[in-house]
Parts: sequence; C-alpha cells; structure tokens
Amino acid sequence: MENVTAKGFDVVVSNVSDTQGVKAVKVPVWSSQGGQDDIIWYRATKQNDGTYKVSVNIRDHKNNRGEYNIHLYYVIDNGKQIGI
Repeated sequence: MENVTAKGFDVVVSNVSDTQGVKAVKVPVWSSQGGQDDIIWYRATKQNDGTYKVSVNIRDHKNNRGEYNIHLYYVIDNGKQIGI
C-alpha cells in the first residue's frame, strides 16, 4: 500500500507476469469489519513504470476504518482468472 490517508490508500502491484500472458489485473478489496459485505473488485490500471495501481476510497467501503483485505488475480490471455 502507498499514499495511506484517512480517506483511503493506493494498492500498487509490481512484477506482473504470467507465462500465459496477462490481460488484466484485478484486486478485490474489503474491510475486515462486517466480512465481505463491502467487497469491490477493482481493475488495476497499468502505469508508465509497468506497475499496476488501484486507488481505494474508504467511502466506497462503508467508511470502515481499520484492517482491509486485498487479494490479487490475473486475467490471463485465454480469459481465465487465476489467484496470485
């Protein structure tokens, strides 16, 4: 995580690669409070430096504070989604 503020944070993913090619990077995010009732599947945006970035605003997650869960998935060239 980067740029952590009271309003949210950025998730930056580096070293993205897969032998079958990467079509998209997806990042599901939810707060620990209330389980996955506030889960959002973000599609990360590729940056000029080759990393992928998602900006998370806690307003979109019921303004929950505290611990957040972040997972990482690749959508490979054949369309299959795989957990990383």
